[in-house]
Amino acid sequence: MSTDSAKAIPVPITDETVDNLVAELTTIHRERSIDLALAIGETVVKRFYAGDVSKLHDRSKQDTSLRMLASHPDLPVSATSLYQSVALYEFAERTQLVSTCEHLGVSHYRLLLGLPEKAQKRLATQAEKHRWTVKKLEEKTRAERKKNPRSAGGRPVLPTFVKSIHALRKYADAKSDLFGDLEQLDGMDEKDAAELYQTVTGLKLRLAELQEKLQEKVPGFTAAED
Repeated sequence: MSTDSAKAIPVPITDETVDNLVAELTTIHRERSIDLALAIGETVVKRFYAGDVSKLHDRSKQDTSLRMLASHPDLPVSATSLYQSVALYEFAERTQLVSTCEHLGVSHYRLLLGLPEKAQKRLATQAEKHRWTVKKLEEKTRAERKKNPRSAGGRPVLPTFVKSIHALRKYADAKSDLFGDLEQLDGMDEKDAAELYQTVTGLKLRLAELQEKLQEKVPGFTAAED
C-alpha cells in the first residue's frame, strides 16, 4: 500500500454526497452528449450543405443525402440519433439557445424539435429558468402540440394510423420477399404458429376496419378496385 493511500481519508457516504455526485455526473453526461450531437450535426451540414443550415429545408436533397448516410452499415450512431443531431445543430444555429441554456440536455432539446420556433424558444427559456426535468418539459411540449398540431415545416402532423400504413407500405414495396421461407412453417412449433396466427388475424381485422372507413370516406372505391 502506498503512503498516499494510507493517508487517504475516506469520504463519508451520505445522501447529500450521493446527490451531489449524481448532479456532477449528470452535468458531465449532458455536456458530452450535447457536444457530440452538435459535432455530428455540424459535420453533416458542412459535408452535405456547405455549412448552410438553411439548405436543410430543401427536402428533396435532405431526404436523399441523409437517407444514404443513415442506411450506411458502418454508421457509428443510429439513424434516429443522426437525424436528431442534425436537427439539434440546426436548432442551435437558428436560436442560439443551446450555448446559454446550461441545464438542458439532449433529451430536453429532442422534445422541442418539430415545434414552431416561438414555442421552441419560449419552452426552452422556461425550462432553463425553472430547471425543468425531461418529464416536465415533455408534459409542456405535449400540451403545445395539442394546441398547434403542425410540424416544423408547417404541414399537418400525420395521424398515427397514416404513419402506420406508410410504414407497412415501405415493407410491402421492399425488394426482398417478406413472406419467403413459408415452407418452414411445416416445422414450426404449434404454439409459435398459433401466436403468429393470432397476430396476423388481428392485423387483418384492423386493416379491414380501416378499409371500411376509407370506403365510407371515398364512396367511389369498389370491391373490384381493392
